[in-house]
Amino acid sequence: MNPSIQASAAASSIHKVTNLVIASVLLMVGLYAFDEWGQVKEREEQHMQSNLMLLTRTLDTFFLSKRAGMFSLAETMAVSPGGIDNLALAQQLLADYRKHRPEVRQISLSDMSGKVLASSHAADRTVQLDVADQSGFQDFARDAKDLHDIYLGRPQRDVQGQDWVFTLRHVLRDAQGQPLAVLTDVFPVDFLESLWQDAPLVQQITVGVLRDDGYLMSRYPVPATVTKDEVYGTRRDGALIRYLTQHQFPVQGRVEGGNALLNGQNFINLFHRLDKLPPAGFVGQPRIRFF
Repeated sequence: MNPSIQASAAASSIHKVTNLVIASVLLMVGLYAFDEWGQVKEREEQHMQSNLMLLTRTLDTFFLSKRAGMFSLAETMAVSPGGIDNLALAQQLLADYRKHRPEVRQISLSDMSGKVLASSHAADRTVQLDVADQSGFQDFARDAKDLHDIYLGRPQRDVQGQDWVFTLRHVLRDAQGQPLAVLTDVFPVDFLESLWQDAPLVQQITVGVLRDDGYLMSRYPVPATVTKDEVYGTRRDGALIRYLTQHQFPVQGRVEGGNALLNGQNFINLFHRLDKLPPAGFVGQPRIRFF
C-alpha cells in the first residue's frame, strides 16, 4: 500500500479516536455538571423548606397566642360589672392588656359600625377617629360579621401616623350570639419580620406572608428600589398569587415564575398555609442562584 495513503488513513483514525475521546470527556463533564447542579438544587430547596417550616411554625405560635389573649380579654369584659357598657373599666382593661404586650401598637373597642368606644391610649379617648371609613374595617365588616374566630386584616396606614400596620379583630357577642362590639389589636408590619429576620437559616432568601386576596402581610427583605406603599398597598399579581388562585389555595406547594416586585425576575417559591388563618407563608430565591 502506498505509504502516503497509510499515513492518511492512520491520521484519520487518530482524528476520529481523538474526537470520540473529546466527545466522551465532554459528555462526562456535562453529566457531572448536571449531577452537581441537581445536588445544589436539592440542597437549596432543602434549605428553603427548613426556612419555610421555621416561618410557619413561628407564625402559627404567634397568632395562636394573640388569639388566646383576645379571647381571654373578651371573657373578662363580658363578666365585668357593666360589661362593655362600662367604658371606664373597658379603658383600664385595654391599657392593662397592652402593657403586657409591647408588640401591640394599640388595642381598641369599637361598636359594630366602627365608632371607637375605648382605647389602650387613654389620652386619645376624646379624639378617637371612627374607623368605619378604613378599607380594613370595611373588609372586616363584609367578610367577618358571622366569624367567631379572630380576623386577620390586610396592611394599611395607621390612622394616627404614617406607619404601615395590620390588625387582628374579634367580635364580642351576647349570650344569643349577636354581635355587640369589636376588639382590634394593631401591630406594625415590621413586627412580623422581626420574628424571623435574625434566625441563622434566613439568609439570602426572600421570606413573606401572602393573603388570599393578593396583599402581602410581610416581606423580608423589602427591595431597596421599592417603597412600602408598593409592597403593602398594592395587590400582588406575580406567579405565586396566580398559582394559589388558580389552584384554589392548596395547603402547600412549589411555584416557579416571575416576581412582580423585581421586574419579573424568575423565582422559585415554596409555600405553606398557616394552621388557623388563611394566609400562606412563603420563601423564595431567584432561580439563577441554583446554578
